[in-house]
Amino acid sequence: MYKCGRCGAYFSEPIIGEMEQDTGYTPSMCPECGEPDDYEEADNCVVCGEPIEMGEELCDDCKEDVKSLMKKVASELGLDQDGMYNALTWYIEEEL
Repeated sequence: MYKCGRCGAYFSEPIIGEMEQDTGYTPSMCPECGEPDDYEEADNCVVCGEPIEMGEELCDDCKEDVKSLMKKVASELGLDQDGMYNALTWYIEEEL
């Protein structure tokens, strides 16, 4: 998975252009905008599979879903930020 640096499109493989006879250079291009050699590797959201930037775990929509869920859990349990942190730390150590 790749992300174009020019148009921001995500794509699975770049388009390979024709080799330039005088230089031997073969451009690889974004399939959306045709920009040559301006893309970087991308990843997929671990929850929904949508494309995301490399190094991220969740897409923006899933981040918002997790935040909403955590706020709901904290509210229902009557926990403040420290209490929620302690509860999550306990859960990770006990269950995962």
